[in-house]
Amino acid sequence: MLSIAIFTNVIAVAEPTIKVDERFELTSIAFRLAGAREFTYEYLEGYNQKINSYFKPYQSHKLIDFIKQIRERNGIGFDAVSNITSYLVIDNGKIIFHKNANLNKLFIEDTRWNRDVAEKFVFLLNAFYRDTKFNRFYRSNLSLYGYIEASMIKTMCEIKVSWFESFFGEKLQNANVIVSLVNGASNYSATLPLNDGSEVINVIVGCTSTEEPMFDDSHKNVIIHEFCHHFVNPVVDEYLDQLLPYAQKVYPHVKNMLNKWAYTSDTTMLYENFVRLSTHLYKNLEVDDYDMVSDEFKGFVWMRNQKKYYNSQSFWVQNYFKDFMPQMVSYWEFMSGNIEKEINEFQMRHPRIVSIYPANNSIVDSKTDEIVVTFSHPMRKEVSSVRSNPQDTTLLFPNTMGRHWRDDFTFVIPVKLDKGKSYGILLTDDFFESSLFYKLQESYYLKFSTK
Repeated sequence: MLSIAIFTNVIAVAEPTIKVDERFELTSIAFRLAGAREFTYEYLEGYNQKINSYFKPYQSHKLIDFIKQIRERNGIGFDAVSNITSYLVIDNGKIIFHKNANLNKLFIEDTRWNRDVAEKFVFLLNAFYRDTKFNRFYRSNLSLYGYIEASMIKTMCEIKVSWFESFFGEKLQNANVIVSLVNGASNYSATLPLNDGSEVINVIVGCTSTEEPMFDDSHKNVIIHEFCHHFVNPVVDEYLDQLLPYAQKVYPHVKNMLNKWAYTSDTTMLYENFVRLSTHLYKNLEVDDYDMVSDEFKGFVWMRNQKKYYNSQSFWVQNYFKDFMPQMVSYWEFMSGNIEKEINEFQMRHPRIVSIYPANNSIVDSKTDEIVVTFSHPMRKEVSSVRSNPQDTTLLFPNTMGRHWRDDFTFVIPVKLDKGKSYGILLTDDFFESSLFYKLQESYYLKFSTK
């Protein structure tokens, strides 16, 4: 009854539907059987055991062999799987392309696919669906799917879908939130363009837990982010000729950071930049929000200044996001000429160790009873990690008696040392953060000896 009430509330407020979709389970399970690492997460142990048991006789199916070939030859995986799945329907027990889908757009926007590969894939997928009696497997898990759908409905109730129209000037229509049990921590957006010019928007959200709460603020951010792509990308396309010269100046400076997240071109950087900006404007939080810092670490080092600029100028904006784009072009012109300063400012926000006792490579009295580390920025006291360096086994890890923060800047490790010994500790950059969520500039390895 609670799930029905929540779902009714969603429908009353907005149009997005929530489901575990048989099509997406079908294709992701097939790629899992082919050994695609992005579909071999082990988060849902019980569900994965069911998959392994049910589909074990079909490990050598022609579809699985073909998937292995196109992964090697065409690089098909990750979002390419959800991209083509959005073009499929299950019609009277058969897997076919949506009869009104603009299939050519798939081959233009995702060049990993071409017509020959796509048609053979669907032909073999249909055979796999029939041979495995996949619908029987799907129906046997309906209670699990229903439980997960109800949890996602609760999460969707916390998203103000009306914001999209107020910000972009268009309603969010023909939208689906699809929970994929095999995607793990991966999330994708897969739009289905139809021949009449309309689109079906699919946001695919991975599932990492069956325990409440199954979905948290990070999942809400993913959904908002992916829906923003639908509105932002066409606006960026409209201004691409003006933005691209500045993006081409910026991209080489942040290429290494962006490439780690598969943002491998200046154009992709622009799409992601304005989607992330829109997501921050939806939340309307302070610029030191954790997700802001996360964006900067991904390579969008100018994001907080860009948000400040938007907020400071938007009082005279006519109506919607697209009306502000001429000003954003001007911002990118200015920012691209100062990108090195932006990067330097970003780097200066990272805390660093300004002093440490004992000093590195020093010799101290064995009666020394504490290691004292002083940081350049106020730190998060709930985050810390001290361990030995696995790359140097010649040094002892000191006998530590806990650890504590003397103040916002000073970290203290009480120790008990022996005479004539060499010691070492590693303070890892991933486990020391400033109060504004910036990680330690670099890991620090302290080595010292006793008399």
